[in-house]
Amino acid sequence: MLCQKDCLGVNGLSWQKGWSLFCKKAFKKTAGYCPPELEEWANKILKKCEGLPLAVSAIATLLAKKPQTPVEWKKLHESLGAEIRPQSSLSIISHALQPRNFITVLEPNCSNAIDSGEKIRRLSVQNVNMNLLKSRGTLSHIRTLLVFGEKCSPSELEKVLEGSKLLRVLDLQSVPLKEFPDSAIGLSLLRYLNLSQTEIKSVPKSIGNLVFLQTLDLTHTLVTNLPKTIYKLQEMRNLLVYSCDETSGAVQGVELLQEISELCLP
Repeated sequence: MLCQKDCLGVNGLSWQKGWSLFCKKAFKKTAGYCPPELEEWANKILKKCEGLPLAVSAIATLLAKKPQTPVEWKKLHESLGAEIRPQSSLSIISHALQPRNFITVLEPNCSNAIDSGEKIRRLSVQNVNMNLLKSRGTLSHIRTLLVFGEKCSPSELEKVLEGSKLLRVLDLQSVPLKEFPDSAIGLSLLRYLNLSQTEIKSVPKSIGNLVFLQTLDLTHTLVTNLPKTIYKLQEMRNLLVYSCDETSGAVQGVELLQEISELCLP
């Protein structure tokens, strides 16, 4: 039986593996060797990544392009500072990728942040009225959408998602949602969906339509049952749920997931 009180799987990279990945990306010119004068800041920056492979890779790749001096690395470390709230590694990724034009960060009082007609691929929204997105040109090219803050209207979010059919990554952690966003089901290319720390109570049967979904995070929500159609998500690798009713019948569906590597059904 897979539904149990323990969380099965790996919670991020170990420090040793994280350090190995970091050095491989940051010090390509020296075959992964970290100069002694950079070890202190390298360790501090790596700690910020919380073992998340994408965060480690993104920041290390950024550092490889910067002057490899303690002063420069200290500046980057401070730019990832206290404003990044705990357990928000995706925030770290957005801070790392923005200077390389890999992601657009939209914050309050930034009405001119998106030029009309600009093709945005990755967007981080922080405490911004979602209507602003619709008024700043098309979002049809977006692949990644990260929403932070509590000023997101569910109805406005639905409209944004309806026009973002190419989304692969959707992070709605802590967004004031009480119901599963219907428009998310229409995102047929979605790989990553984070609905943690929301107030949603159920997952629709149509979740089975997201056949490419690899990660579904429902931790700290009110979801206690999963639909049997969960078995259709054969690409699923990480399934995280706050609580699971063993009598719901969904566990049999979960057992049919061939690619699952991290399962948390407390």
